[in-house]
Amino acid sequence: MEHSNLIQLLVEKGGVVDYGKVQREIEKHGWFGFHIGSGDADKTEFEYTVGLTQRNLPELIVFGLPWPFGHQVLRCAIDEIGRREPSDGMRLDRVLQNYPVVLRALPDKPELRNSIACQTFSFYEDQVSTTWGWPRFMQLVWPDKTGRFPWQADCDLLSMLCQSRILPWWTQ
Repeated sequence: MEHSNLIQLLVEKGGVVDYGKVQREIEKHGWFGFHIGSGDADKTEFEYTVGLTQRNLPELIVFGLPWPFGHQVLRCAIDEIGRREPSDGMRLDRVLQNYPVVLRALPDKPELRNSIACQTFSFYEDQVSTTWGWPRFMQLVWPDKTGRFPWQADCDLLSMLCQSRILPWWTQ
């Protein structure tokens, strides 16, 4: 199977994630993606990584993209970043066809740690103080159909809202 990282393969009976399997996937592919969402129109789907911390890189998260597209976007971003240290505002031009994406540093908020990306933090919990420290996160932000980002005037409201789970663009 290609690097699909289906969470169903890693969840044992009782809904507990098998982090041993996650670690094996990280060793095989360099990272693992957790996709959250059921395709319900009322809930924003998102996907985030675990494993990049082991390469001294921030973990990545993308909101508002369905499976498997969100996973492909993360994979392309990781490939484009390579071993470079990503920075807030860094533009990636080879992730989406005809549109750039921008990396935005995310603040270490309880919502990120306890709810949104909790599997990444749970994965590193026992290793935090001795090996890598708490994971840092960056959000991949994509533009609307006209190329405007959520923090720009006249950006499509739906694009803005589905990507504003952690960073409220209207306050920037």
